[in-house]
Amino acid sequence: FGCNQKYIALELLSRNSDCDIVWLAKKKFPPSSFPEGIRVVEYFSIAAFKELATAKIWCNNQSFNAFIKSGLFKKSNQYYIQTFHGSLGIKRIGEAIATYDSANEPYWVSVIKKDAAMIDYLISNSTWETETVLKQRFYNQGEYCLFGHPRNDIFFKENLQERVKKIKNLLCISEEKKICLFVPTFRDSGCRDCYDLDYDRMRIALQERFGGEWIMLVRFHPNMKPRLCQSLLKTAREICDVTNYPDIQELLLIADAVVTDYSSCIFDYMLSRKPGFIFATDQDRFNNERGLYYPLESTPFPVAANNDELLENVRNFNMDEYLTKVKDFLQEKQCIEDGSASKKVVDLMEKILAEGKNS
Repeated sequence: FGCNQKYIALELLSRNSDCDIVWLAKKKFPPSSFPEGIRVVEYFSIAAFKELATAKIWCNNQSFNAFIKSGLFKKSNQYYIQTFHGSLGIKRIGEAIATYDSANEPYWVSVIKKDAAMIDYLISNSTWETETVLKQRFYNQGEYCLFGHPRNDIFFKENLQERVKKIKNLLCISEEKKICLFVPTFRDSGCRDCYDLDYDRMRIALQERFGGEWIMLVRFHPNMKPRLCQSLLKTAREICDVTNYPDIQELLLIADAVVTDYSSCIFDYMLSRKPGFIFATDQDRFNNERGLYYPLESTPFPVAANNDELLENVRNFNMDEYLTKVKDFLQEKQCIEDGSASKKVVDLMEKILAEGKNS
């Protein structure tokens, strides 16, 4: 229960809407994982096909690839809202990586095109994301809505400290502890040497620069195998694996610093104006395999190619310079996040439900 769909669903529930909210979930996420008012149906079951065939609105942050390959297509009186799960992301997606993975192009590009052809609305948080990522990834299909990403509304809510306290309690983390969240992305090649963050030295450097007692949280990409994730944690102290925590936005909210390589989550996190760092030991290789939309060095985040550089970036971190870079970056990308995205998406949904297809 996470990403944009979580916050859209919560907004629907807060309005006491009489619509039937259905969430497709795999068996490992039981109905008890969801709030009352959301009907959970097993993903890719016969019941899931029925729900998709009869729903007035589809809302997804990925593509319906598995369903499409099994013959499901949207009817003329149905709507498809695509919210996308990236955010000013730097790593290429969709057909944008075809030049790096041309051997797979006939398989996945054709399915993506079928999915894109059904989209009615695409939700974006910036002019840059619309023009550079979405129009290429979704083949310029549908109407682009510059609403912001609903999952990022969390950074603009009131009573943030109460939310932080609640999440820390769920994770059994002391309120006094400061948190560094490490969020590495997966590698198409499957290599593992790129994840070699020195957790203990990083924690000590953070304590020296920012004060307080720090704990490291690690959230691996869902495409990474669990055994690999466990082996990468080694014997570091003051570390917690939060890979299975359902909502990464809540982890970003409680983090006092974030480290990643190429994950788009740090571009959500910058909205908090808290320190972010890039630890990319394989930038040349990653750029050759998948590709980047823009250089890492053009982001507000200090970039390191090894542990020594990362620790140096922490010790020399200049908050005033960082905040200026964040402001300039968001302005350059014409980002419009203001905490109202969930409201705007649900307004659109209610309009669709009220007026019908030919409004």
